[in-house]
Amino acid sequence: MKPNADDGDSLTIFNRSVVYCVSKKLFCSSIQYFEKMFCCDLLESRENKVTLDLDEHSFELIVNWAYSGCVEINMKNVIPLYTCADYLMIDTLTTECNIFFFAKFTLIDLPIILNTATEVTKLVNRNMIDSFISRHFLKIVKSKPFLTFPFETVRRILKLNLWIDSEFQICEAIVKWIDYNPDERKHHFVDLIKLIRWCYVDFDVAYQIKGYRRFNELTQFTSIMCKMANCSNGCSSNRSMQSSLISIFEISKDTIEILIHCKTSSWIPCGLFSLNETISDYIICDEHFSDVVFDAGRKGVRIDWVHRKFRWLNMIGSALAYYGQIYSVIMSHVEIPEAKVFYLDNINQDYSSTDEVFGDSFFEYAGSFVTVGFSKLKKFFCIFPIDRKSWYFGDFTEKTAITGTIIKRTIYIISEDLAFRIIDPVSRSCSKTEPFKEYQFSFENLQLANHESNLILIDKASKDLLTYDIGNKKWTYSGKMINPNLLIAISSVNLPTKHIKKLYMKKDLTLKDYQYYSNDSVAGTSRKSNKWDQCRAQ
Repeated sequence: MKPNADDGDSLTIFNRSVVYCVSKKLFCSSIQYFEKMFCCDLLESRENKVTLDLDEHSFELIVNWAYSGCVEINMKNVIPLYTCADYLMIDTLTTECNIFFFAKFTLIDLPIILNTATEVTKLVNRNMIDSFISRHFLKIVKSKPFLTFPFETVRRILKLNLWIDSEFQICEAIVKWIDYNPDERKHHFVDLIKLIRWCYVDFDVAYQIKGYRRFNELTQFTSIMCKMANCSNGCSSNRSMQSSLISIFEISKDTIEILIHCKTSSWIPCGLFSLNETISDYIICDEHFSDVVFDAGRKGVRIDWVHRKFRWLNMIGSALAYYGQIYSVIMSHVEIPEAKVFYLDNINQDYSSTDEVFGDSFFEYAGSFVTVGFSKLKKFFCIFPIDRKSWYFGDFTEKTAITGTIIKRTIYIISEDLAFRIIDPVSRSCSKTEPFKEYQFSFENLQLANHESNLILIDKASKDLLTYDIGNKKWTYSGKMINPNLLIAISSVNLPTKHIKKLYMKKDLTLKDYQYYSNDSVAGTSRKSNKWDQCRAQ
């Protein structure tokens, strides 16, 4: 039997608007915070009085737990309970909260978590939730829970720097949410469409939006639209232009080098990153992490830009793997239409039930997933969209026979025989060419990637780069990367630029700067005294 408050020394605890009289002996033996406090020569240890400023409901749960050893954890209390237990140094409770949240969280819980997570909460903070929403927005809006989210949650989501291809996708999400319950939600329409970043909507997309459902009935449509020169909606940045092209090189087994491509065709070094397997691989992570998926979706790496660390991701094979988590947290709540399974080299031939398909790739397109590969009967197939749980939890084939990428709804594939295929899974069309006969390519060294709707082919052995003009349907040699290290991948990634540390500083000189450094009274006059030239001469 655990002691009552009057069995020994009594301890008075003031927590905000509540005061407790508890057993000092019990709390010192159960809660490390009190044990350390009363072992030290602190004022509270002599007065038997403590003042706290903790969430009242969470602290009440901990008081009851101290006396009974029992506490109920749910999504409403898990974040404040973790924060309270962490402050009081109760490791058993923080561990239980951690296990509960990461095992049970799904999209259904998103409105609750958005209400309880703050910028300083420990288990999951607001930046982590915002980052999760931004990365997976196109999948989230296809889910059933999204349709039931309250207005405050939807507005909060649409304000974020979402990973989208076009602001038209924001328009579609708004209409979809309102149409689910139009009588009660239609009065929110104007407030929500102000969250479209009109400053970054070009004429063609604006025209498309104007003719879309509900928008064509809006009388004040023109007055809501804004422009960069006169922004009235707070369009902070272009959400459809957030990606950067990066390259990853292997320095050693435990070290990689990362470079970012800039518009001038130069690769800016970001430094060396060390392997750290203790980095969490959970689907919700801090905003300073990036997940780089490559090799037709078969491989991935999580990068910590702040601490310059990385870990390899287990992509498939269990509920804890990358795609397994995406299914459990998001895709299990999405009504996925029945998959189309068809052979690519013979579009008119129906898929045979006696054949067997294997996971060879995993492409994401507009919130859905597509797979392409070779079947048991050695036929090239496509499944769009992936509608079975088993595909997210199964295994890839041991050795891939394709490399590929997806741009909008078109899949670009190079197979083991170096044939180049362009696949439209929606219209079930496929074209096949052989444009690489003049190159001495080995399939094992090839990787297809895309960036800003441009198709890029990399030969990781020679480090040669080719680009594909989608309009003219023509491959062009574009250059060669000179780096002595092994090229692992080139990939287009949405980068947390504010968290990336530059190795050097660069500044464009003003006229005043130039005059100072050249030591001339007028720019463009004699450069005999130019300090830079003097330095070079030395």
